[in-house]
Amino acid sequence: LTLANLPPDIVRRVIRMVGQPMEKLRLISPEWNSMVVEYLSDRRNHPPLELVEFKDFPMKKTMIISTINLSTEDKDHFQPLLRDWTSNNIVPLQPDQQFSSNFQLKSMGIEKWKYLLWYFIVSINIIRLHYAIPIVFNCCVIILLITVWRVGRMKVKESRHRLNHIFSRCARINSLHLNKIRRLLFNAVVNTMGDVPIDQLIVSENNCDPDMK
Repeated sequence: LTLANLPPDIVRRVIRMVGQPMEKLRLISPEWNSMVVEYLSDRRNHPPLELVEFKDFPMKKTMIISTINLSTEDKDHFQPLLRDWTSNNIVPLQPDQQFSSNFQLKSMGIEKWKYLLWYFIVSINIIRLHYAIPIVFNCCVIILLITVWRVGRMKVKESRHRLNHIFSRCARINSLHLNKIRRLLFNAVVNTMGDVPIDQLIVSENNCDPDMK
């Protein structure tokens, strides 16, 4: 009898006793790996997140900053998911604050004046189609916009995947704070969080936005 051929009920008990991290357990055999995945997919097997806060990044309209408070007993469970986050554990035996880098959740946030400028440039160059330079300029601008959009989409996909992975590894969020989040980012945050249960929701906003009700 070896670890690789233990009965499934025994394997499940061992997985529950060992807890996080489980990378080494997944390497024992394909059966162990599948049962670890089964264990991780059930929210009831994970601890809750004490507090999650999303704050609008004032300089860039498509980005947010997230703060997560971890209880001392659950810190080891979530730490692998927050590898590049900044820790701020000032007071011992108090919840450990983890600060994210900037998350980009919207692919492009072009303001109205940029749209008007773009339309103005295109209109002028359409009038002057008999020149070669405006045509080349139009092509360059289009290529630039497509490149910016593709890079932005990649960042959005990466950000949503990372946040979704964090929220899939918690039983619930005890308190969720949305601090001055714009409507478009609010929708992106809600869609990214998925079906994680929330005990308390606090929304802070300077101006009332009827679209967010």
